[in-house]
Amino acid sequence: MKLIARDRSRRLLSVLSVLSVPTALAVLAVGCVGASDPTELVPDPPADPLADPPAAAGTEIVFTAYPADVLARDGGSTDVGFVAIQDGDGPWQVVTGQNGVYKARVQNKRYGVAVACKGHRQGNSPSTYSGVDVMLTTTDESTALNSYSCYTPAAPKVVTGSVTGETGTDLAEVQVSSFERLQPAETRTFSFHAPTRRLSVFGITRPVGSSSSSPSRVVRAPDVDTAVTSSVNVDFSQSMELATQPLTLATRPGTVTVSSGVYSNNDFYVQARGTATSYRVVPASMLNAGDLIRVSATHTTDDLGWEISNLFLAQPAPASIGFGQPLTAAAPSFPAGAQRLPVFSFTAGGATLANVSYDAVASTSTETQERSLHVSLSRGWLGGDRAVSYSFPDLSGIAGWQDSMALHPGEVSWTVARGERSARVVVAGSTSYSVGRTGVVTN
Repeated sequence: MKLIARDRSRRLLSVLSVLSVPTALAVLAVGCVGASDPTELVPDPPADPLADPPAAAGTEIVFTAYPADVLARDGGSTDVGFVAIQDGDGPWQVVTGQNGVYKARVQNKRYGVAVACKGHRQGNSPSTYSGVDVMLTTTDESTALNSYSCYTPAAPKVVTGSVTGETGTDLAEVQVSSFERLQPAETRTFSFHAPTRRLSVFGITRPVGSSSSSPSRVVRAPDVDTAVTSSVNVDFSQSMELATQPLTLATRPGTVTVSSGVYSNNDFYVQARGTATSYRVVPASMLNAGDLIRVSATHTTDDLGWEISNLFLAQPAPASIGFGQPLTAAAPSFPAGAQRLPVFSFTAGGATLANVSYDAVASTSTETQERSLHVSLSRGWLGGDRAVSYSFPDLSGIAGWQDSMALHPGEVSWTVARGERSARVVVAGSTSYSVGRTGVVTN
């Protein structure tokens, strides 16, 4: 603001000096209104608009510790001790989140996320679980990660069912998820708890005394959307025999087992044991849109090595399954220190599929507690095929750490594995392969 009353008064008086008195009085009257006040402060011209703030440096990383929408809808519990971010090979820094989502910016392509879980129960397990899950990757591979290891979901929906049409002496079961098979009561009814989602329901018969992987007949009930449906009937009078399809399988020393089933609504149903030359599968008429057939071959050896090869098909058809390259891995070592922190040693290399990661786990257990330290390393983070010696980080100085997150003394179970997938999501024609070693060490 500038004070310009003196200059304006002089200019006004000079004008009045050359005008007649009436005219001059009129001009004066007009000029003395508003802006002609000799004490007026006249504003400066408006300043230039503020420039846009500079773009935030680096890359934003988003980590989800639990599905907030599911928690709000179905309930459950969360037991996150802390979440920390590592930028490149720098120090681990704790980050705060909101509704299970944690965000940070990294300057390097290589980064890590660690989530530590307080002791909590998972499912129907009588033990509590706690530990640390570390994920190492690059911004080129992913900027959105998640780990639900600290989340215990609830199953608030109750579904009741009835069974009709059974024939013969075979045992009748109802399968409602990958691991949940129900035997109807004498009243030919059953019930189960589930989250709010769509799920498949299959009826399976098998000879009494046989394993669950030896189904003889199968029937599919209508899918259940637990948000709107709370009952289902399984009519075994509509059951059909499983079909057999030819299989070409790579040979391996040791033990190779074949299994197959229906991949539907993110669960695996009607698991059936096959042979080296064939696999068993539900009739094509029982498949719904989006369902896939999964054929698996598992190879185990006496020295605790294993490999699993999976093939996904849109329809029952002849299949061919091969195996990948072996993995060289050693039992972890435990340098002396305040914490029992494993050093995992393995050779990164040999992958033939597009999406590759390496996983290493050390775990201990008692009658009441299970604790684990797990790290997942992407091929990009490792920087190529090479010998790897990864020391699990000491995170005990981070706010939120609890001693129950550390391994127990004594015996440690361990696994080192390489996982490969031809596609990031499961689609018809995709394959996956995992190979690893497992064992026990005491120190």
